[in-house]
Amino acid sequence: MKLKNVQEDESDGHQLSEHTVELRAGEFYEREWEALADFETVAALIETLEGSAEVEFQGPPGEWSKLKGVRLYAGKLTKNIKKVAIRIKAITSSTVRVTVAFLKKEGWDGLKRASCKACKMLIRFAINALLVSIGVPTLSIDVPLAEHFDTAGITKHLGAIVHSAGAQLLPEGLADFFAGLGPKFWTALQGVLGVVDIFTDHVDRGLEAGCRVIGCCAEKKA
Repeated sequence: MKLKNVQEDESDGHQLSEHTVELRAGEFYEREWEALADFETVAALIETLEGSAEVEFQGPPGEWSKLKGVRLYAGKLTKNIKKVAIRIKAITSSTVRVTVAFLKKEGWDGLKRASCKACKMLIRFAINALLVSIGVPTLSIDVPLAEHFDTAGITKHLGAIVHSAGAQLLPEGLADFFAGLGPKFWTALQGVLGVVDIFTDHVDRGLEAGCRVIGCCAEKKA
């Protein structure tokens, strides 16, 4: 097993980790989080980029992805949940990207104190979770979206979710995950969609614009 592209960030409002796992056939990847007292919600996005793998998740119930080869788990961390765990078994040689985000009880107020990098990671994760929940591949610098996708229709659908702050348009677990962030986070996502076409333009520029709404990523002086 090999871990690649490891990124981990934390603020007073969240904790997020992302990495790529390379597994040979028959190998396992396992990770657990047991110190959950500071966290309110969790979401895990598990993308099989190559090969075939079995995924097991322990945590809030429900699986919310509408995309083949991608699992999306999300929900509240209730008192009866003692740990969050992920277990992946490679059926064939596989490459799997694992992204896990926890939102802390301080929520929005804590997120405002995040670094620019941490904020951009969280907003990209939020957009990817929304995309997967409607059956659209995630944003990635190394796996561009195919040209034949109806990007205008997808952007309109995504915009409707963001504009409504997810009200009744998100699956239950994902709605629970976002609930603690409040309306300004949705305003930040609107900022991303308003600045760039997320499918063709420079995504990073849009992420920075969204983070400025939150209070991170101060505008660079000319």
